[in-house]
Amino acid sequence: RVDTALHREASEKMQDGEDITRDSFEAAAAALEALLATAEFVAVDAEFTGIKLPGTVPQDHDSTQARYTKMRRVASEFSLVQLGICTFHRPPPGGAAAGSALQARPFNFFVRRAAPRGGDKVVLDCSTAEFLRGQGIDFNRWLDHSVPYRSTADAAAAAAAVRQRVAAQAEADAERRAQGRVFSPSRPAEAAFVNEAMERVAAWVARARTQHASGAPPEPLTLPECNGFLRKCLYAAIEHAHPPAAHKW
Repeated sequence: RVDTALHREASEKMQDGEDITRDSFEAAAAALEALLATAEFVAVDAEFTGIKLPGTVPQDHDSTQARYTKMRRVASEFSLVQLGICTFHRPPPGGAAAGSALQARPFNFFVRRAAPRGGDKVVLDCSTAEFLRGQGIDFNRWLDHSVPYRSTADAAAAAAAVRQRVAAQAEADAERRAQGRVFSPSRPAEAAFVNEAMERVAAWVARARTQHASGAPPEPLTLPECNGFLRKCLYAAIEHAHPPAAHKW
């Protein structure tokens, strides 16, 4: 049985049946996680860009393994469009829904595989696309606002690639410093950007010292968005003005 306050809080976060995009994903995920722990059961459904391939049409005589093998081919070839997860709970005693058999709470996530470096392909079956459009699926919304996901293998490969790039950049930066070469802005607008950002960094460092002295954790600092060159200039300026060894409080 779901806790009344928990169910009410989760229900307030999202509207029943609302299509969930990357903009509303965090609130929806929190609401779903809160409901999963106490659900009587959970139903899962998925919409793909296609549902059949040659040789994958289900037959009455198919064994469970044969049916799984066919559907695995389909799921591997086509892309997820929407993932539906619905939790079911017994209504709390004395509540407005008391007497109902079950309360259903649907979550419809627009999802799309995160494209690896170099892009990704989407195979679309025309008849499936026509059916999904007839059911109200907005493909423009799917392409522009879907929640990206990765398989475990893709996520591990992406993380390894990031670590490799970070290590290579650190090595290049160390070599540059050893040779006395430092990134610095050459245009007035670039110099003004770095100077303004450095003023924010200096103010943050001062606040962080005060917070540390009082036992409070330092608040995070978000640096302004910029291009790759200005980012290197800013990192070099921060490292020069505030070396790590000077801030081991």
